[in-house]
Amino acid sequence: MFNKYFTTLSLLFLCTSIDGNIIRGRIILPLSNIKLPSTARLLVEVQDTTMADEKTITLGRQQIENLQQFSINYEIEYQKESVKPSHQYSMSARITLQKQLLFINDENINADIENGDNPLTVDIPVVQVSEVPDDQSQPPPFTDEPSNRRWRELVGKTGEYAMEVIKRAGFTNVVIVQKDTPLTMDYRPDRVRIFVDDSGIVNQIPQNG
Repeated sequence: MFNKYFTTLSLLFLCTSIDGNIIRGRIILPLSNIKLPSTARLLVEVQDTTMADEKTITLGRQQIENLQQFSINYEIEYQKESVKPSHQYSMSARITLQKQLLFINDENINADIENGDNPLTVDIPVVQVSEVPDDQSQPPPFTDEPSNRRWRELVGKTGEYAMEVIKRAGFTNVVIVQKDTPLTMDYRPDRVRIFVDDSGIVNQIPQNG
């Protein structure tokens, strides 16, 4: 009897220890009834964004296809052993059609996976960065040649979001510049530098040159 009880407890402990934690929620586009292309793809990730000047570490992701319309439910499983004390974790959501970005979250969405509930519920609002084509089998076309531009509206947005918006304007040489990065002083009308703070947020008006 004791051995059976001990075995049951051991199996229960094993199942509990190997199960991952869950983040779930909705991808939302407020005040919108846009119909999404069935060939579009949604990628949702939970990322360790503690070190803004280094590559983010992905703890878990989910890719969803056959999209219809907003809102879109997601659920990501991640291993609790990968969560480090006092680190900052954020959510990322992108909807693409082939290689063209259609929607992205333009603000930092915090995920309190260290102290929050399990499962943790986090809704992710996104913004539209390019038109959804009428012919849903084709990606949206790019715009005309680059011209002298300034993007005042991108101040306060994430560097990644700003890069996608500027590339949609026809600029291909777009770089995110971290604090204290050495720069050349040459003028290049086809180049746009996006200056960000330690949190990866745009803190100067991007412009080409």
